[in-house]
Amino acid sequence: MIIRCPIRFLFCLAVLMLWAQLATPAVAQFEKRLYHPRPESIPEATDPSLVIDLSDLEKWDELPPFIDTTGFRTVVFGREEGEDYEMLSFVADIATDGEGTIFILDAFPGTDPPSTTKTVHVIDTDANYLGSFGQAGEGPGEFRYPRFLMVADEGNTVFVAGSDQWVVVYKRTESGTFEFDKNLRTSTGASAACLMRGNFYVVRYEPSSGHVIHKYTMDGDYVTGFGTPYEYDNPSVVRYISDGAALSCNEDHGVVAISNYSIPVIRAYNEEGDQLWVVRVEGIRTGSEITESGRSTTFHGRARSEKGHGFVWISEAFSDEWLYLDAQIELGDDRRRVLTFRIDPLTGAYTHVGSGGIPTITEADLIVQRTSAENEDGFRIPQVMIRSKKED
Repeated sequence: MIIRCPIRFLFCLAVLMLWAQLATPAVAQFEKRLYHPRPESIPEATDPSLVIDLSDLEKWDELPPFIDTTGFRTVVFGREEGEDYEMLSFVADIATDGEGTIFILDAFPGTDPPSTTKTVHVIDTDANYLGSFGQAGEGPGEFRYPRFLMVADEGNTVFVAGSDQWVVVYKRTESGTFEFDKNLRTSTGASAACLMRGNFYVVRYEPSSGHVIHKYTMDGDYVTGFGTPYEYDNPSVVRYISDGAALSCNEDHGVVAISNYSIPVIRAYNEEGDQLWVVRVEGIRTGSEITESGRSTTFHGRARSEKGHGFVWISEAFSDEWLYLDAQIELGDDRRRVLTFRIDPLTGAYTHVGSGGIPTITEADLIVQRTSAENEDGFRIPQVMIRSKKED
């Protein structure tokens, strides 16, 4: 077809553009919105006996809470008004040394320096303030995106890890205060972290190696990588789901266990990175919808209150040789049920032991967890609740 241009060039150009659009076959924009994890991407249990089926909750007895706080005394750290250290901004993590000292990482996520809300506070079981260390910044001993605390050497060494590549190490002095010791540079940063037997472990999917868990010495030397990423053909989706995880180190048995927020399985590995077992939880929707459109990927948050939704979480009761699995499932109408399972770290064999889940930190006579209080204006005040068996 030949089109002869009239004298008015702009009119001719418009005609040519219109003809090109009509003559060119329409190319549909690639777009798909899928729920993840995909059924084919959920790992199978390593043994049929390691499947926890929650599709019929009636078969699970309504057990009492696994943690019985009868006789415990409760104190709270964190106030709406008071000293700077008492007004918490965001409790990113909590850790203890096993001897009654509690460390609180007050680090509002995603903020850049010069934020002042990136500090580690030290308190005792009576919520008495013992001191603080660390501050926002990019220099030696300063935090940029801190998220996790790891305590070693009976509380004399504290590691602060986060989404950047630096792990900041502090040491306790003879006077009992903490001073900066060194910065350790990791290759990936951390979306979860734990420590045991002279090494620390971080979660971060690394495409070049395909590893999800990375092991370092206490001096920051890389030892090995292991763990299986989410199986899918979109790298952005693989990273998003693989990085969203909780990590638990079991000191007694030398076992590292990982639970992804979006995948209803628990995987366990030995210190060399060999997989020991996989426990699979069925009858619960743990993920969310993801839209892939051309080169862009959009992640949609899940409806937490939607019936059938929930999550699984692996944890370790402090001073306890077991691993624990918490499975929370939404029942609708703002109702939910939490089942707690004790897991053998070496075999994955599980036992239903109660309800209510395992709090953030649990010792034999001490329970520490995040909480909040609502002021008269409806704002939530971050706090740390401490329950202990101490006599009044």
